[in-house]
Amino acid sequence: MIRKDYILKEIQKLHLLIAKVLGLKNEGKHHNALRVLDEHVVGESGLTLVDVEHMDNEGLINKLMETSDLKLVEYNILAEVAYEAAELKRIIGKEQEAINLYTKSLILFNHVTAEERIFDFQREQKISDINQAIKELSV
Repeated sequence: MIRKDYILKEIQKLHLLIAKVLGLKNEGKHHNALRVLDEHVVGESGLTLVDVEHMDNEGLINKLMETSDLKLVEYNILAEVAYEAAELKRIIGKEQEAINLYTKSLILFNHVTAEERIFDFQREQKISDINQAIKELSV
């Protein structure tokens, strides 16, 4: 029961975060939205979005395991945050940074999928969206 309560609490926090970011995004306050995402990542993992963006793709999960004590739900939240940050970077024209963050988000979502072993339609759609975004930006 404690695990379920914890997961629900984390999901509620994510929904509030994404709602705040989407509100800022809709107002055209992209840099403020990125700051909100960065503050969340720092608070949860001790890392900044720039830290995550510049981590080695192959060692990302191992590095996170070494530096942070994240639970699986927190990897999922970090994947969502990296995705939203990538979307914002794309909007403001920072395409390489967007690609880096999309890639990190993809790695994190794949890690969650492998560990959770539960098929999640929304996560699979997000993975598809990320692959498409990376393909479009890499052209």
